[in-house]
Amino acid sequence: MKIKNYYCGHPGLSIENFFSNKTSNVYNWFNKNKIIYFHKARVAIKYLCDKIGVEPDDEILVPSYNCGSEIDPLYQTGAKLIVYNIKKDCSLDIKDLKNSISDKTKIIYVIHYYGFVHNLTDIVEVCKTKNIYLIEDCALSLFTKHDYKNVGCLGDAAIFSFPKTLPVPDGGALVANNHDLFSNNILLKKPGLKLFYKKLLPIIKSSILRWIVTKKINFLTILFKTKKYEKKREKTPDIPASYYYDQSLNNMKTSNLTKKLLKSFDYNDIVFKRRRNFLLFLEEFKNDIKIVPLFSSLKENVCPLNFPIFVNNREEINKKMLESNIATVSWWAGYYKNLNIEKFTETCCLKNNILALPIHHQLDVEDIKYISKKIKSLVSI
Repeated sequence: MKIKNYYCGHPGLSIENFFSNKTSNVYNWFNKNKIIYFHKARVAIKYLCDKIGVEPDDEILVPSYNCGSEIDPLYQTGAKLIVYNIKKDCSLDIKDLKNSISDKTKIIYVIHYYGFVHNLTDIVEVCKTKNIYLIEDCALSLFTKHDYKNVGCLGDAAIFSFPKTLPVPDGGALVANNHDLFSNNILLKKPGLKLFYKKLLPIIKSSILRWIVTKKINFLTILFKTKKYEKKREKTPDIPASYYYDQSLNNMKTSNLTKKLLKSFDYNDIVFKRRRNFLLFLEEFKNDIKIVPLFSSLKENVCPLNFPIFVNNREEINKKMLESNIATVSWWAGYYKNLNIEKFTETCCLKNNILALPIHHQLDVEDIKYISKKIKSLVSI
């Protein structure tokens, strides 16, 4: 049997990552902002809520389209969560958001989706006028810029997650634009070995598989073990248990390995390749009526996380793509159980139909063509 020399799984590491120190590295991208590096983005969110002093009588405005892992730390404050609408194109429903504000609103939480930035001009002014904290969730938007400034520059604080974009086992960052939310003397604890290695092993596996494909070794399929796939049959399935906040993570810092690795990634190269791959997908699908991209263009300075498309029969297609060692994701398929978002029909459409195609920096032009051919063949069935 002829073996195709393609591995379109998650990005891995190389020997160079453990020893290099790029000029355009992650630390330099943040450009001396006041930053605290946490084990996960959700740990940064919990720290923020504690620092702000959220009380049970307060209200926090959260977007209807969410993962759930970012919402649970907010929920655990005891404050009332007020949900505002996100439209089918992932834009803010500004009217609904403004109508949701009350005298009890303490925080407005905004998520920048897939690397694309919202226009927050009106919301920033409202927050200043009403003394409301604005938190920008940039977990999906590392390396994106807004008006030539880093995404996350408009709110009181911004949250980042490194594993979403980079092959690192952990790491989240809190950028405190409001310096009252920053602390130099916060006591941070190390992540345990179990937490660390659980996330590191899949990266090592991806690294090995990518090396094998590069060397064109013929026993490739022996080492390929497709991720176990379980189809979600419920109408509104819960998010995975691991997404819920674990209080033992409080004030846990980024591992030393991730801190080292962050110096080795060239963000200019990553942005260039992600944008190239995104544009290649746009070209591949421009005449295909069965594959509908969530975004039809790519604005300047956007570093896209992946290439989201609307597809019918998403779970079955995702299963077949994973079996072909293509790292697609049924994006945010789970519904956070403590929020009722069923009335937000546009959000439910996103939840139920978005399949995210990989575009990371270790995929080349031939990989994108291979992924395109595969998804076209499945959608046409």
